[in-house]
Amino acid sequence: MKTVLWGFVAGATLAVSLAFLGFVVFPGSSLTEAFLAPAGILLPVLGRLVPQAVTYALVPSGGAPAGVLLILVSALAFWLLLGMCLVAVVRKVSLRRRKPAA
Repeated sequence: MKTVLWGFVAGATLAVSLAFLGFVVFPGSSLTEAFLAPAGILLPVLGRLVPQAVTYALVPSGGAPAGVLLILVSALAFWLLLGMCLVAVVRKVSLRRRKPAA
C-alpha cells in the first residue's frame, strides 16, 4: 500500500510539473507536444470509458473544449501511471539490493 501511495504522489508530481513546464514556462514548445503526445494512445480508450453525460456536465457547450478536457485528462493519466510504475520499479530494485545474498 505504501508503494502505491508513493507512486501516486510521484506520478502526480511528475504529471503536474510537466504540464506546468509545457504550458506555462515553455508554451508552444516541443515540451508541450511531448506532454500531450501520449494522449493519442489513451484518448480512444478514455473516450469510450467516460460517458458523454459526464463530459457534457463538465463542459456544457461540448465540442472542442470537451475534446481539450479529454486530451488533458488522458495526458495527465499517462504521466501519472508512468510515475507510479517508475516508483514501483525503483522500490523493487532497492529492496532486492538490500537483501543479503544467501
